[in-house]
Amino acid sequence: MCNFWTRTKQGVTEVISPHIDRTGRIDQWPDGFFNEWENSLYALLELAGE
Repeated sequence: MCNFWTRTKQGVTEVISPHIDRTGRIDQWPDGFFNEWENSLYALLELAGE
């Protein structure tokens, strides 16, 4: 079992319990889970532009 906790704009905590199939695929990912590389690249580009 796997759970993700997230906070709504109203400040309410929600628990997301995605389904993991036999091959290990997850049907739901929390927002922003895979965009860390994009965030880091954006920060580096901002610093380079200064």
